[in-house]
Amino acid sequence: MANVTMTFHAKGPIFDGSALRNLTNELDLFGRATVRRMASYPAQQRGKRHVFRSDRERRGFFYHLRKGDIKVPYRRTMTLARAWSNETRADGRRLLGVVGLNSGMAPYGRMVEGLEDEQTRDMVERGWPSVETVAREEWQRAIPRFEKALAG
Repeated sequence: MANVTMTFHAKGPIFDGSALRNLTNELDLFGRATVRRMASYPAQQRGKRHVFRSDRERRGFFYHLRKGDIKVPYRRTMTLARAWSNETRADGRRLLGVVGLNSGMAPYGRMVEGLEDEQTRDMVERGWPSVETVAREEWQRAIPRFEKALAG
């Protein structure tokens, strides 16, 4: 499972119940914004002819095409978009925002939108973002909201 866990470290103790509630809500908004961006697909590349990298790849493609395992042109099922989820939870003294990919639902997801070291070069070139990149960007947008939530 390609999980990204982000932890916000408050500058001081959090005693106020409403501040904790506000922070939890903002952390949940961060998770939902990250999932929303992961669920949006880059534009499908049409008219670009695929160049097979090897004879084995070409034979495998036509074998699966004849067998009916794949169809051309490819139609997106949106399964990867549905495989993303987020969770906000307390872990001891920390509040965690977890964005995860259900790899049982989309086992290929890690190669398409997974962690930076799992994503294939081909998917990066096609415009698929890594979950780490998106989470970092959303986290930077969320930090001012976290600080405001703690201020009351």
